[in-house]
Amino acid sequence: MFALLGFMLLNWCNLTRTSEVPAQLDDVWNYRNARDYGLDPGRPLVSAYGSRQFRLGRDDAYVVHVIHTNAGFLGEDGLVGHADFCVNGGRLQPGCKGHVMRIARCSHFMSSCYFAASVRKRRRLVGIPCDSTCPKERGHWGIKFDRKAVMLGEDVPDSARGMYCISFDHNEDCPFD
Repeated sequence: MFALLGFMLLNWCNLTRTSEVPAQLDDVWNYRNARDYGLDPGRPLVSAYGSRQFRLGRDDAYVVHVIHTNAGFLGEDGLVGHADFCVNGGRLQPGCKGHVMRIARCSHFMSSCYFAASVRKRRRLVGIPCDSTCPKERGHWGIKFDRKAVMLGEDVPDSARGMYCISFDHNEDCPFD
């Protein structure tokens, strides 16, 4: 972390409702983060009670990366950051079982598992460039050939832009140690 007379360069990693915290702190502290990671940024409470300024967005850091695992239900849908990753279609994750709300909640929190696995290099999660929608219909990714594939994690190039689709099949709730 760099701190020079009011200028701070930070990396934030945020899950669900706290994904909006960097946006709020930017207004208070008057600085811009180096990189924000939104882990399935929360949708219901922000949509119902918050304004646009409380949503995670591209203006909250020099680089904003987002992992979508329950888009359109508990998580935001569509492009949120500079580079977004729509995992397994972005809506329901493998290994999540039970009633509807339990599956949604499990899928929502899987974003932290995928991020942890990518940072610890336990799994190679490759993002293929695809169209900007998330969630995706099964088998309809809208693959794009104008960009290169990237690995999910802290080594995503700062220049990466747009939506990237990842397919990763597993049968566990959080399959990473």
